[in-house]
Amino acid sequence: MNVAIFGATSQIAKDLIVRFAKENVMNCTLFSRREADVDIWLEKQGIAHRFSSKNYTYFSDRQKFDAIINLVGVGNPARAANMGTTIFDVTKNYDDIVVDYLQNVNKKCKYIFFSSGAAYGNSFSIADDLQQEAKFSINDLTASDWYGLAKFKTEISHRMLDNFIICDLRVFSYFSETQDINNSFMMSELVSAIFNNKTFETNDSILYRDFIHPDDLFSLVNLILERYESNGALDCYSKQVVEKQELVNFLAKKFGLKFKINKAEFNSSYRNKTYYYARNKDAGNTLGYEPKFTSLSTIAHVIEQLRNS
Repeated sequence: MNVAIFGATSQIAKDLIVRFAKENVMNCTLFSRREADVDIWLEKQGIAHRFSSKNYTYFSDRQKFDAIINLVGVGNPARAANMGTTIFDVTKNYDDIVVDYLQNVNKKCKYIFFSSGAAYGNSFSIADDLQQEAKFSINDLTASDWYGLAKFKTEISHRMLDNFIICDLRVFSYFSETQDINNSFMMSELVSAIFNNKTFETNDSILYRDFIHPDDLFSLVNLILERYESNGALDCYSKQVVEKQELVNFLAKKFGLKFKINKAEFNSSYRNKTYYYARNKDAGNTLGYEPKFTSLSTIAHVIEQLRNS
């Protein structure tokens, strides 16, 4: 299978590329704005002989791809907020390239668009919310909404292309051995505290998250490439979510994390993503996806890898 990967410099893209190389089945062409950086990274991984790295300008109708995986986007929440509304233009630009290819070159090409749980908007303040609707406060939008709205808008445009095989794959929380421990993710801050023997401070508010292991995500992507034949969306999930207090206690016991719990200030904002994880398990029902890792086993495995490296 010939696969094009957009956004080859992203963390998830690199994790997928390494695993595709080990499987030695897919013929991948890696597209990015900084193809030289990808070339250097491929050399360091010892897989430069396996895949070719190209600038987006080389993507043309002369190439025949069986599938396109679009990972263009922002992984760091602070950077996403700084981009503001330009995130709409970035998302649309690369999506348009793929859609044009589907419409004018290869109508049978599968398209996997990496979306986000943020496409649900403010749907995570209630534990038993079934997530059948996306919720955005139309009269009170803030910069923190732009990322989710960009994903939501793109998904809507895909549903109108119902003659094409398109899967919008929503990632909620992801953790791998390539994690940048200097960014603003909670897990990066926790790992940094462990490795630097510092105290992690948080409040006593309830917070549920679901961290998918890169092997489980790779398994799900492969199932989509092999079996998915419709136009819709799937949510990513692990075997079990984790609550923040459970998480810090686990890390303290297993890795010696030092932490301090402060009293949370009252906050009535409906934007609080208290229960940020997928309830939709269609990936299992339709494709037979069965994650092997829980959130805690994912975290333990990844921290061991980071520590050993």
